[in-house]
Amino acid sequence: MPLFVFIGHDGPDGSERRKLHRERHVAHLEALDRAGRLVYGGPISPLKKTALMLRQAQHERENACGARLSAHPEPVEGRAESLFQRAVIRDESDRSIGALIILDAPDLAAARAIVDQDPYVTGSVSEHIELNRFVRAFPR
Repeated sequence: MPLFVFIGHDGPDGSERRKLHRERHVAHLEALDRAGRLVYGGPISPLKKTALMLRQAQHERENACGARLSAHPEPVEGRAESLFQRAVIRDESDRSIGALIILDAPDLAAARAIVDQDPYVTGSVSEHIELNRFVRAFPR
């Protein structure tokens, strides 16, 4: 069967609504899991970006690539940086800002029906919902 990815982005009062509907949401996911419809699922936590001291990173990149990449010798907070110049760490609050669920469903209508029954959807935890076809390319 085709796979579908559901991404729910919490609204401004999502944390409070999440607490009210969590038990029913988990029961909904457990039922999908027992039926073989749930591939993956879990909360989305916010990320915090932190600037890196780039003298060491620049040295490592030069050694690894054999060529000098453009870099700043000091922290680069507040600038548009490349992926080499930024690191991402988990927010210490460990709070959820949404959910991601990959479903196995015969078609988009069936996937939409599953999503529409989720207590986080019916309970307006999510302010914005995405549902798209998902193609598993990796791992093979």
